[in-house]
Amino acid sequence: MVLVIGIVGVLVIDVINQQGGPESSASSAAAIGETPLTPVSGDVAEETEQADLPADINFRVGVATQAAAERGSEVSILIVDRTTGETVTNGDDTQVASASISKLFIADDLLTRDGTDITLSDDDRDMLNVMLQSSDDSAAQVLWDAYGGTDIIDRVAQRYGLTGTYIDPGQPWWMTMVTPSDLATFYEEVLDGRGGLPADQATLLLSDLATYTDNGTDGYDQRFGLPDGLPNEHMLAVKQGWMCCVDMEWLHLSTGLAGVGFRYVIILVSRESVAAAGGGGDEGAEHARETITRVTQLLFPGGRTGA
Repeated sequence: MVLVIGIVGVLVIDVINQQGGPESSASSAAAIGETPLTPVSGDVAEETEQADLPADINFRVGVATQAAAERGSEVSILIVDRTTGETVTNGDDTQVASASISKLFIADDLLTRDGTDITLSDDDRDMLNVMLQSSDDSAAQVLWDAYGGTDIIDRVAQRYGLTGTYIDPGQPWWMTMVTPSDLATFYEEVLDGRGGLPADQATLLLSDLATYTDNGTDGYDQRFGLPDGLPNEHMLAVKQGWMCCVDMEWLHLSTGLAGVGFRYVIILVSRESVAAAGGGGDEGAEHARETITRVTQLLFPGGRTGA
């Protein structure tokens, strides 16, 4: 296996080290994966400081929430400024099924335990990469079955202090329950090391999120929400989740880190009526994806987080 570290990989390492996590060695940093990593091209990629959020961001949160409601969707919006500690939210911390977001927890648990009570093979790491980058369900299932099933979620929730994250015994990984606030905590603590994930392994996880593919391995368009809504962002690392039709709703989650130094944690969740979306098929899926993308665009009309 030939391992390549690119610009985003270096930036991820810098971000982790700046937050006081364990130092990364050159050898551990090389374990990012086979895909060359690059940030957004153009002038945006030359910036070294991240601009603040727009001054009217709270107003925009209200506008985006109302626009989603008019399309038959209830949305949760949560933005954390890691520089100032400010949290911007529409106050909706509804607990939802995680869908593919739980793949973050699978990866975190395996990478934290690797070298202690388990040893990941090259095949395991390949599956982990495609699970994060392309949301591969088969890879998630193999890793879930091999390394603990629901115990994975219990361990992650305990390590990160996630009070709204759990899975009932016997449930599949995609029915892990989460809250937006727990997801924000998870991302913050991956970056600063408080959750226990070693810095070199955090670099691997975040670099996979920064090299997400346009489509999942199942062909589903993964660009909804943050990717299509922030085309001018300096750095963007995301994990997407989608599912239908729990409680007769389309569920879409667009979550991740944005801006220079991954200054912002952004969690967007859309729960859209199947009837309002136009059904549970391709037409409904497209409508629901457009809703969460429009939310992102209303929050950040310049296609980037900074004002």
